[in-house]
Amino acid sequence: MEAMNKEQYRVYVDDNFHFMDEDERHEVGTFESLEEAVSKCQNIVNRFFIEHDHTESKPEDLYNAYVSFGEDPFIIGPTHIRFVSWNYAKALSSMLVGTSAAAYPAVAEIFGQGYRAAYLDLNKAEECK
Repeated sequence: MEAMNKEQYRVYVDDNFHFMDEDERHEVGTFESLEEAVSKCQNIVNRFFIEHDHTESKPEDLYNAYVSFGEDPFIIGPTHIRFVSWNYAKALSSMLVGTSAAAYPAVAEIFGQGYRAAYLDLNKAEECK
């Protein structure tokens, strides 16, 4: 991983199916703001749920499918940033149970906006310490 400008945030993805195998890691992109990087991470997780119809599943079934087979995005940036995709996926899976696959994108986007705002507020508080 090469050096970054002060205001850049890089998003990388690990593969949950190949847990702890750095050869399966790839870079998704570089973003100018933390909000853009978090949004990209959320979209990667959202895509897993959009592509896999689990209408009849329980929240824990959706979550277990994600941590077994989904992509695990993370952020490298100028400050300590911890986007935990598993936490996001766990919360999102609870929101999606009983939702039709056609409604997943809208539900994920609305949920993601609130989650992202809370996450960014938490990171600002951490930076002030």
